[in-house]
Amino acid sequence: MTYKDAARRRGAVKIKKTYYVGESTHIALSDFNVGDSAVICSFADSGRNISERLRDIGFTEGCTVECVGQSPLGGMSAFCIRGAVIALRDEDAASVICEL
Repeated sequence: MTYKDAARRRGAVKIKKTYYVGESTHIALSDFNVGDSAVICSFADSGRNISERLRDIGFTEGCTVECVGQSPLGGMSAFCIRGAVIALRDEDAASVICEL
């Protein structure tokens, strides 16, 4: 089950790829535009163990992440986290849930 499915089951409302759950605003990292920044709050279970790999390279809960670039044809984005720029595929970035 993806985060989007879980959010919809909890009655979240989707407005421009952003999920409003209660008073918090959550957005998947794959939905960021260049210049957007937020704090990582959780990982969606994608069944591919990608969350463990992302934690190993610095994507941990409570860290601030900023989108610094996107590929012209789509499919990849670059994120600045803890002073390092890391590029992720959109399907991997979709498993990182951030709070605005």
